[in-house]
Amino acid sequence: MASRKQRATVPASTIFPPQVVSASALIAIVFIAYSKSLHGGFALDSNQLLLHDPRIQQVTSENLGRIFHHTYWWPYGESGLYRPFTTLSYLFNYAVLGNGESPAGYHWVNLLLHLCNVLLVYALGLRLLGTQRPAFALAALWAVHPVLTESVSYLAGRPELLAGIGVLGGFLLYLVGTGATGPGQWMAFAGVAAATALGVFSKESGVTIVGVIVIYELAFRKERRQARGRVAGLLAVAIPVGAMLYLRMRVLAASPPARFPFVDNPLVKAGFVEGKLTAIAVMARYLWRLVCPVTLSADYSWAQIPLFRGSEWDWASLLVVAGAAAAAILSYRWNRTAFFFAGFAAVTFLPASNLLFPIGTIMAERVLYLPAIGFCACLVLCGALIPADWKRTVPALVCLLVAACAWRTWLRNGDWQDDRHMAEATVRSSPESFKASKTLAFMLYHAGDERGLDEAIAQAEKGLAVLDALPDADNDAEAYRFAGNYYFLKGERSPAEGAQAFRRAAVLLSRSVAIMGWDGEEPNADAGFACRQLALTYLRLGDAPKAVSEALRAVQADPLNAERYLQMAGVLAISGQAGQAAVTLLQGDAVTGDGRIPGALASLFRRRDLDPAGCALNSPAEGWGVNPDCESVKRFLCPAMGNAIGVRMRAGRLDLAERLRGMAVNRFGCGPG
Repeated sequence: MASRKQRATVPASTIFPPQVVSASALIAIVFIAYSKSLHGGFALDSNQLLLHDPRIQQVTSENLGRIFHHTYWWPYGESGLYRPFTTLSYLFNYAVLGNGESPAGYHWVNLLLHLCNVLLVYALGLRLLGTQRPAFALAALWAVHPVLTESVSYLAGRPELLAGIGVLGGFLLYLVGTGATGPGQWMAFAGVAAATALGVFSKESGVTIVGVIVIYELAFRKERRQARGRVAGLLAVAIPVGAMLYLRMRVLAASPPARFPFVDNPLVKAGFVEGKLTAIAVMARYLWRLVCPVTLSADYSWAQIPLFRGSEWDWASLLVVAGAAAAAILSYRWNRTAFFFAGFAAVTFLPASNLLFPIGTIMAERVLYLPAIGFCACLVLCGALIPADWKRTVPALVCLLVAACAWRTWLRNGDWQDDRHMAEATVRSSPESFKASKTLAFMLYHAGDERGLDEAIAQAEKGLAVLDALPDADNDAEAYRFAGNYYFLKGERSPAEGAQAFRRAAVLLSRSVAIMGWDGEEPNADAGFACRQLALTYLRLGDAPKAVSEALRAVQADPLNAERYLQMAGVLAISGQAGQAAVTLLQGDAVTGDGRIPGALASLFRRRDLDPAGCALNSPAEGWGVNPDCESVKRFLCPAMGNAIGVRMRAGRLDLAERLRGMAVNRFGCGPG
């Protein structure tokens, strides 16, 4: 048995291996830098994805089927994304852990996923950089790089985190498997397949693990491993990638086509050369965010990043990207490890670069989550170029750089607290983005006070100034609709400015409907809302004919919405068309069955000009509010039922149309036509 003196002389590295110490330090750094994120809320798309997706609210076989048989944004929209594992992770938070509408649990999961990736990067550094200090420097720099906050602090950034585990974990297991033999090799390759499946079913960019492996084999081709092992490793990657592509193809084929608005990504309308040059110029912006992450933004919508026009900035951007590409290629002869990490950054960035195909955004910092690993690794490797006399300063410089990044990340986490904070931060960082102004205006409008309304109008007008020059086909109808609503409320609250505010509201709401391109054929709830607001606006301006016309269009655009019928009836009654108001309410009741309509009908038929016989209210039938056997009511019932039948037929519900026809003929005595 060792003596007390002997035990006291055991080296600390034996009790606490360097890898354990480094991993513990990395955990501490991550928690310090991201501690503020744990108090954040549901910002931007997180509200829709986490609070309003019915698939994640309960663990049932039906919900699991919906997750795998529908796209990421189902049922609210289409963006061509298929990410069932990400949605499953939200289900785990919401229903299994019981987080529901409490954001803390989601933030904890995001942070733990990022921590897993940090440790995987550290393991990758140990394997490829060879020694403890460079590996720790790589992991520490990447762990707290401020550009990663959009992936970690933003709850909807979880696809990046899960795809990161898939790519990093799968690649590390590939390295283990190609260097092993026997059962250990097959276990490693089974892990490769599992990790790859996690990555590709969480985000489409998980397929870049194939490119990472190819770059590695090119960089270190002299270090030949057994060919059978390499083939088996690639097969382990190919199987889940192929399965994802097949399922994705089937799901997208059964879904409406994805639409990428011009204002989100102008490259969807750019010519081939113009689009590629713009995409390359945007890469310079990404590089700058990696080098100097002082200014960060959650949005780069139109017109924050203009299309390539041959300006000095455009040409300078191309030169910067060309220089970086040349340095990466030349590093093949200087340092194969640097070449690999530069290639790692390139292949993991390529799917989101807009070079191969346009994506849903022209620029987003979250796509740098994996490419930033390559950047940080190359930065660490550049430390070898420091003169020998200065080598002692390297640890201090690394510590200083990590501390600065951690401080910026900690500050940036505050911007993700909620929509209001994020909107204010985005307006500062992307002042030319119409969407930044639009979002902040929406937040200010909901502040509820007069000052907030005035500021909302000012912000909305700032965003519209960016949009006004765009043709309707490329414009954003919602921005005009929201702004029109702000002006309408301004007119209601400020009688002295009422006429001017209502006139501006009418202009904006009319432009909104024009941008929608609504032709009166297909239902469109947004057009219905805008037409409804237009009708009220024209009423305030004293223009009854236009008010009636817009109220009718509101019903045509949104025929299953009871609010539209109630509002149209009110406009008709005010404009002296009480009979048409009665037809409208009876039609609305037949179509929607809304409980508010019978009361409105009863109030309307108290007018003596509509019910001279005084029988409309004598014996109201259940659900109608008035007596359908009264002649005063009957003369309006048949036209109303005919309109209701037409609504159901246009909606493709012939069964409901036939039911209404039977009621009209058999119960109310209307003609069979």
